[in-house]
Amino acid sequence: MFLAALILAATPLILGPERVVAEMVPPGGEPFALAGDANRAVVAWTGSGNGVSYRTVDVQGHVTDVVHVWNGGVAMTPSLARSGSVYALAWREEGRDSFNQLVQKVYLSRIAADGSLIDFVPLTIWEGHSENVTLFAVHDGFAVFFASYSGGYLSRVSAGGTLIDVLPHLVSGAPVAAAVDNGTLATLQVGRSIIGGPPFLHLDLAHTDTGEAIALERTFAPPISGEFLTVGGGNGSFLVVWNGTGQVFGTDGTFIGKSTKLGFFAPPQAVWDGLNWIVSMGAEDGLSAVVASRDLSSLSAPFPIGTGPRVKKAALVGIGGGQAIAAWIRAGDDGQPLVVRWISEPSSRPRPLRGR
Repeated sequence: MFLAALILAATPLILGPERVVAEMVPPGGEPFALAGDANRAVVAWTGSGNGVSYRTVDVQGHVTDVVHVWNGGVAMTPSLARSGSVYALAWREEGRDSFNQLVQKVYLSRIAADGSLIDFVPLTIWEGHSENVTLFAVHDGFAVFFASYSGGYLSRVSAGGTLIDVLPHLVSGAPVAAAVDNGTLATLQVGRSIIGGPPFLHLDLAHTDTGEAIALERTFAPPISGEFLTVGGGNGSFLVVWNGTGQVFGTDGTFIGKSTKLGFFAPPQAVWDGLNWIVSMGAEDGLSAVVASRDLSSLSAPFPIGTGPRVKKAALVGIGGGQAIAAWIRAGDDGQPLVVRWISEPSSRPRPLRGR
């Protein structure tokens, strides 16, 4: 039994082959998005010029041609999600009008399961200041979260591509991270209790169908940098990660568990794979991950899931059944390859490898 525990500790994840999606990501194209299932992954990125592009790769390594979605203004912060058999891609864009005034918009286009573009003319979600655009799948389609001057907003879009509404999420300021689970939106925000005081991090919850806030505000220790913050949702809970520490809350705000051993690296990603949490961390020599139980009472040692050198940007998405997809950009001297890999847990049993 001791030997079996050692084997589990050494191999908390089974790694598929690394699939190169792009040999050279365009300069300025480090922000990218990832979505997928057990058979196919969709990766989207922005370039140094206008527009946003995507391509797909399957588990056998077959890569489709690049699809250029839109050539409008300067595209930023792409986000992908899958709802049923349909994908959606959301992004924000900046440009100038005929009076040379700055114009900002949030767009959304749908992508079919085979990777073909459905909406050649994207749906306009929002016109005005926006940042931190994040797209989620909900039971009846998609939800786009973004921050504006007056706080966070949640826009709902049907699976058929119809804009349903734009709901004000009742939180002031500009949230820096968001996640959705079981009809609940969780947002992270860095704020100050008094002008000039130390920063603090707090979590707010709201219903995705109404935008109504849930009476909760969890305040955490001051974060060091936005690069070290993330929130993931799954199994009726949210995992907040900051500075190597994690706390889990239910969708009603109930405290579930905490760990201080998630690793202190950037950028963290936290997803629910259908069995456990996977928290990935970039480092100088590649990408690593920790597998943790829902309440963080047990977790694996850090396990390498992606080769470097110098991971500049990473993405992680849980696809259920103990599986996830990881993607990252290598910042090597030979360019900036964008790599995708399917990862899975060796069994459905929880692995209590070390304490929290």
